[in-house]
Amino acid sequence: MKITAIRHGQSNYNVMGLCNSDPNKDVHLTKTGLQQADQAATTLKTYPLEVIYTSQLPRTHQTARIVNRHHQLDIKEDGRLNDRQTGFEDQAATKFTNAIKSSEDPISFKYGDGESLLTEKKRVFNFLNELTSNKSYGHVLLVTHSDIMAVIYGYFNNLADIEIYNLPGFANCQIIDFEC
Repeated sequence: MKITAIRHGQSNYNVMGLCNSDPNKDVHLTKTGLQQADQAATTLKTYPLEVIYTSQLPRTHQTARIVNRHHQLDIKEDGRLNDRQTGFEDQAATKFTNAIKSSEDPISFKYGDGESLLTEKKRVFNFLNELTSNKSYGHVLLVTHSDIMAVIYGYFNNLADIEIYNLPGFANCQIIDFEC
């Protein structure tokens, strides 16, 4: 099985530097994000994709629909691919990153109703374990978020938690391929 993961295109919240993990918020692709998704769609046009999974957040759905223009596949939504619940909804992303950096344990840190990297990792690993053990598909596309891309990268490269935490952010519409 081959898994291709892509981060969604630039969103209005990316531009404003805000946190979002609530699917009911109006967080959508910008003009730049639509162009990024279109460029990614061109790159992915020749991939023999069989199914597309997205998070529950609209920006991943928008990106997936653009990519899917070349494939006409089922798009499946799975909340385990959602962006990390930071506890800083609609607040500056820098507040969240500063809070983590100032904590004693960035791996276990969680704020308010947010989740820790360990909690996020557990749900993403659960999804990946289920997907890779099923083997129903030869090539799957996951449209998700930067933090989730880091966890996926960690899963396929057997990274320790601190290594996942220290990965640099993934660019909008960055594409990464994994073999399993």
